[in-house]
Amino acid sequence: EDTAAVPLKAFFGDLLNRPVRRKNYPIMLVSPQINLDQLLAIHNAMKYPVAYIQGPPGTGKTNTIINTIATAFFNERTVLFASYNNHPVNTVFEKLLSMEYRGRRIPFPVLRLGNVDKIREAILYIRELYLKTQSVNVYESTLDKDREGRIERAKRLSALLKKYEDVLELKERGETLERLLEYQGRMGISMEMLPFQADLQGRQLEQVRRRIDQAGEITDKEAFSLLDNDMEELRKYFFYTSARYIKRLEKDEFKDLRQIIFEKEEKEQTDAFVKYLSETPNIKKLQKVFPIIITTCISAHRLGDPTPMFDMVIMDEASQCNTAVSLVPIIRGENLMLVGDPQQLNPVILLDELADLKLRRKYHVTEEYDYCRNSIYKVFLACDAVSDEVLLRSHYRCNPKIIDFNNRKYYIY
Repeated sequence: EDTAAVPLKAFFGDLLNRPVRRKNYPIMLVSPQINLDQLLAIHNAMKYPVAYIQGPPGTGKTNTIINTIATAFFNERTVLFASYNNHPVNTVFEKLLSMEYRGRRIPFPVLRLGNVDKIREAILYIRELYLKTQSVNVYESTLDKDREGRIERAKRLSALLKKYEDVLELKERGETLERLLEYQGRMGISMEMLPFQADLQGRQLEQVRRRIDQAGEITDKEAFSLLDNDMEELRKYFFYTSARYIKRLEKDEFKDLRQIIFEKEEKEQTDAFVKYLSETPNIKKLQKVFPIIITTCISAHRLGDPTPMFDMVIMDEASQCNTAVSLVPIIRGENLMLVGDPQQLNPVILLDELADLKLRRKYHVTEEYDYCRNSIYKVFLACDAVSDEVLLRSHYRCNPKIIDFNNRKYYIY
């Protein structure tokens, strides 16, 4: 239906037109190690309703996610970050908590939820943040003096990244033409195919090469010049803006939450907070204090009704997440960023293959939705013909010769 969120339309193959570009969002980097592919990934995630980020091992997927969350926070967008298991969820949460400004931990408004133990930890964490920010004086006039400048640079960066994306597409097209010509050369060519080969080599390939030359080389340095590089000023902004979010707990609309956090006994407190989280209006209120919420896919069912409540959902390790569990967080977001690598192992599914086949036949489930064979990442790629996938190409982890073999064998770059 027209009322369905765009990610669900993409999942069911109903996203038929390329989404219209929205406004340009300033990109904020709390982790300075970044490259053009990661910038393009953040840019697409902020600008389009659905973005796919393919990250082979060691290409900075977590770094990209951290910077996307920071960018969303700066642009006042709410985020639900989820993954199938606790490891990626905890990694991102801990990195966000580790940010500091002049030796003090930034009280970043991110809330880690999950099972009952995590709920209990969250209660203590909210109490701690609330008490620590009581003494922080926030002066609105000093929070963001250069907002107009940031917006202008964001427009220029958006245009540069579009140019970079176009060059990548041209290079891929050129490589495809070259492989086709190479294949024809090995197989021999008939007289009937000579005009086709001449067109490939003499017109199409030459046209692609000419357009690449006209575009010129887009460098990391050129892109970085359009980003905020004053990390001290950015951390200051994050410190005081984060404190402002937490201090909203003092308002009357959070009286019921303060009672849960400070007045109830432990068991009663946990039960009351679980009930609080189960009501959609409370989630929308909670987002005013904690715009970033982190949990596992399955535990996202605790968050209100299964309707879009977050501006965006970010899912890590999406190529290892099964379809059923992944949809729990996905249906709670207006937009979606899937991060994964379909070249790695599929999810571990315990359903017997014969039972899977019988269920598919009984309910007329097509191959792209095969529960045993496809991750949520593969399902979306198979069903969504219009959204872009960004490949993270730069590797930071192992010897270049090793990763070069891996790239040629599995990723063709």
